[in-house]
Amino acid sequence: MRKENLIAFDFDGTLYPIKFHDSEQLLILASVHDKGCLKRMIAKRVVQKDMQGKMIHGEFNRRFSQYMKYVTPNMIQEVATAVAKKVAPSQFDPLRTLSDYADLAIISCGTENLIHAFLEQLNLSNLFIFIQGKELLFETKVAPSIHMHVESPLKKQTILAELKKDYTRCIALGDGPTDLFMLSEADLGLIIDWTGKSSHYPYKQFPDLASACQHCLSYLQSAPEAFAIHTLTDQ
Repeated sequence: MRKENLIAFDFDGTLYPIKFHDSEQLLILASVHDKGCLKRMIAKRVVQKDMQGKMIHGEFNRRFSQYMKYVTPNMIQEVATAVAKKVAPSQFDPLRTLSDYADLAIISCGTENLIHAFLEQLNLSNLFIFIQGKELLFETKVAPSIHMHVESPLKKQTILAELKKDYTRCIALGDGPTDLFMLSEADLGLIIDWTGKSSHYPYKQFPDLASACQHCLSYLQSAPEAFAIHTLTDQ
């Protein structure tokens, strides 16, 4: 049964802190671990360029697709396990409470297979009603095909705009520039900054997932009264 509220999360850097490599960078590196020194060296350069923010629009997706021909389901599980270890399980306790008040979604430019595996590692799969990103389809014995459901930050906004039509209130949580379009589409946008660098964004910032979820919970619990007061003030 659909709830009154919707909360949309980014994945990489939002549901877990990025410590050096994010999940897709790790998957690229895993894909060439037995492919020889030259391929490993080139992959490291691709990852380094992405870490430095030097990938032009669409370039990372093109390079990522090239490396996915080497990927296996086991590699996805291994990367998801490594990523899940970056965050304390207690960070997700408020998320479980929050799911009683809102339908939860993940809208990411990342890989859906990694997201699902990550959630399974932490027993969180049942909390999310909608997950969309890149999908790897292992349908045959050849390289997996890739469906780019979310190919750009702007697409995240478009997806959220469509999803939120069925809800009274919408919250979006992200961690940086690629999430700003999505955050602008929500009634409440929040930034999770695991690094503590306090970057300048026009949204309230939180040091981890748990504190951001607690804020969402307080917002939703007070929202009906807050909306009523806001309406009276505007009259």
